Amino acid sequence: MVLHTSIMAVPEVVPLSRRRIEHLALQLVQSRSPNTLSAHDPFPVHQVCEFHLEALCGVSFAVDRLPSGTEGRFEGGELIINEDVYDALLRNDPRARFTLAHELAHCMLHKEQLDVLNSRKRGIVQLHRRGMLAPYRDPEWQADTYAGAVLMPAQVVKEIYDSIPDILRPAAPRYVADKLSVSLRAAEVRISILKEMEVLRP
Repeated sequence: MVLHTSIMAVPEVVPLSRRRIEHLALQLVQSRSPNTLSAHDPFPVHQVCEFHLEALCGVSFAVDRLPSGTEGRFEGGELIINEDVYDALLRNDPRARFTLAHELAHCMLHKEQLDVLNSRKRGIVQLHRRGMLAPYRDPEWQADTYAGAVLMPAQVVKEIYDSIPDILRPAAPRYVADKLSVSLRAAEVRISILKEMEVLRP
């Protein structure tokens, strides 16, 4: 059983609510990058994965040439990142940072479940089309949610958002993107989610 960024069918995983994932992501930020919370420094996802992943969850980190369209893959005890993504990480590319945070989420949230699936015969593992599962049981939704919360912690986004004058509030995603080294689209999605959660005022 492999989970990677181009996957269209996924196994059902243990349900996790958005608030639970937010809590787990915050724990990681608090332990590995407190300056992200205190000084709004970008979360060092590259350094955490390359140098601390095994200590965090028993998963090794590797870079390799993966099949076309596959940016990262988590299989068994190894997280493999496409060499093109790794090169982009060295340039601090926002999209590559989110890709790695997404794969980090699989390691942190799904390793034990995938270990069980990998121990079974392939025919026994039931896969579901994305969209057929409830989001909270979809490993890809969980991973995206975790990645957004790690790279853009709620309290940090709120502090940035509240510091912007009302007249400039429509530009809030750009402020968040520039400060936390994420893409503009990722910042827009995160702000929308935090408004739905009533962390941010409309």
